Amino acid sequence: MSAGGRIVMVSSGVHDPDNKLARRAGVPALRWVSAEAAARPWDAAESARIDNPRQRYSNSKLANVLQARELQRRLRTAQRGVDVFAYDPGLMVDTDFARSVARRLRAVLRWVGAAATPSVDNMGRSPESADALARLVTGGELAGTGFGYFDGGTQRPPSPDALDDDDAAELWLDANPLVGLASDQPHLDHRPAQ
Repeated sequence: MSAGGRIVMVSSGVHDPDNKLARRAGVPALRWVSAEAAARPWDAAESARIDNPRQRYSNSKLANVLQARELQRRLRTAQRGVDVFAYDPGLMVDTDFARSVARRLRAVLRWVGAAATPSVDNMGRSPESADALARLVTGGELAGTGFGYFDGGTQRPPSPDALDDDDAAELWLDANPLVGLASDQPHLDHRPAQ
């Protein structure tokens, strides 16, 4: 990617164990496990296995933020001039996120969600979310800013868990072989100096 480019990784506020909306929506707080245990839970030790699909979702969203931060750090080290953002679109009430809920209750949830959206933090609809995402990708005011975590259109710090540099570096190195990437790319294959 050339200088001035942007990479936006979609995450979610559920990556934060203190996210009250996520807990009220029935998404359990995450329990961080290794990339290997997350990718292959059937091979993981029982203590590292996460069987709850919603908890796996929380972990995957933390992994998105950690990956974005680590990629930004590596691109900065390589002096590539590329910004990396993590984006939380919020709870989208007009999607199939509640597909595991009984069919009759889904319609009620959509109606209540649509009515509550203007007054509930981090809750929105797809058109507004898409507009905020487009601003992240094309907005000139963000050029050269480096990593940023965006809750809708607002830049905020990610959770303390997402700021763990060791977890970010470990995830990067452990995930490469899982997705078939070689670790011999200059400036993108080393751990940070201790």
